[in-house]
Amino acid sequence: MEKNISSCAFTGHRPKSFSFGYDESSAEFEELKIKIRNTITQVCNAGCRTFYCGMAEGADLWCGEIVLEIKDKFDPPLEICTVAPFLTQASGMTEKNKIRYRKIMDHAKKRFLVSRGFTNKCYQKRNYFMVDSCD
Repeated sequence: MEKNISSCAFTGHRPKSFSFGYDESSAEFEELKIKIRNTITQVCNAGCRTFYCGMAEGADLWCGEIVLEIKDKFDPPLEICTVAPFLTQASGMTEKNKIRYRKIMDHAKKRFLVSRGFTNKCYQKRNYFMVDSCD
């Protein structure tokens, strides 16, 4: 892995795209979280300390949650920046994911909002913003 990566972004599949769906007690889910944690740790070992999170249910929130879990294991500690595609993004989430969403937002070094309301392009604009903001 290339060294001197200072920032990274993540967004990915929603729970419905995984075979385990919303069943986070499944072995498949636990296996995925281990792989995510290992990948984030690898990127951190390459120098990354800032992570941009797209804040959608599924991979986005799982990655954000892992960054918060391990942030103090690095020097300097990891930082998370949230990039919400629209203001009411969390309104359609499960209660568990709304709690995750709020926790990540509460611990964000910076919060970015792409659009006040939903538009057909707000997720695409969010993705472009994250790519343009990171290494």
